[in-house]
Amino acid sequence: MSGQMTNRTKFSTLLALIVLSLWSFCGCYQDPVRAKLVGTWGIEHGEKLTERVNQSAEKSGESTDLSERMMLVFYASGSLQTNTRMGDVNREKNGSWNVVEFDEENSKMKIRCDLMGQQTEHEVRFIEEDLIRLVPPNMAGTKSKLTFRRK
Repeated sequence: MSGQMTNRTKFSTLLALIVLSLWSFCGCYQDPVRAKLVGTWGIEHGEKLTERVNQSAEKSGESTDLSERMMLVFYASGSLQTNTRMGDVNREKNGSWNVVEFDEENSKMKIRCDLMGQQTEHEVRFIEEDLIRLVPPNMAGTKSKLTFRRK
């Protein structure tokens, strides 16, 4: 009988490992650190950036909701999408992202992005739970830190 218990225990352990593996592969489990960034983020106070590209919402006839003009979407799967619609710029870029490190005490996360074949690292500062500041991955060549709010 003790042999059956050992086999049952082994079977239960194996079954639990399989379930946990499937759970993590299907995306059911989400790392709580990654979850802090997962979602759709719209630019906050995009007026300054809009002025830089010499285009106002009134001139272009576009929506006056500037948060729609630049959006970052961090998916739980590790995919990344950026959308920029300002002036003559109307681009969507797709890539991937992952967390390099997270400093909870200072509310800073370092992420690595691969966007259109270019790999970059970015420091993300969490001002509030739904408000971040970073150099957007689609503007990696600049030093302009912008603020984004989760939608």
